[in-house]
Amino acid sequence: MKHSLFLVLMLFALGGGKGGETTMAMSPDGKSTLKVDEIAGSMEVKTKEATATIGGEETVTEADLGLVFYPGSTEMKGASMKVKGAKGDIFMCVRETSDPVEKVSEFYAGKVKDFKTFEGAATGTAYLTGKADDGVKIAIQVARVKEKTTITITKSTK
Repeated sequence: MKHSLFLVLMLFALGGGKGGETTMAMSPDGKSTLKVDEIAGSMEVKTKEATATIGGEETVTEADLGLVFYPGSTEMKGASMKVKGAKGDIFMCVRETSDPVEKVSEFYAGKVKDFKTFEGAATGTAYLTGKADDGVKIAIQVARVKEKTTITITKSTK
């Protein structure tokens, strides 16, 4: 994984590809690769231990999360991430709705098992933690951003 981080940092330091190209890089030992597709707005990092896909057309499903999406919410394009690894998987999905934070929080409080919640009073953000349908830990952040409510759901099977 050290090589992957190095590749990512090196690519961003060099400015990535030039105007809409796909950029590929490989670690010196050939065990890690990085692919950045500027047209699709995606990045993929592969190592012996894991594969991470970020942005682009990548979508995280309700089945991935073990949790239903908030009714009427839409996925923010390019904001999802999947990391599949030998020691566990990580899924992150970012969605938005025009409904208020309180309504979204109440919905998820009824869907997440063993949930705990706290609110950032100064920011109007709600944080929920608990377990998805499959018993795996899940974290949900619900925040008001301009006229939309952003829902960030993260699940880790580690």
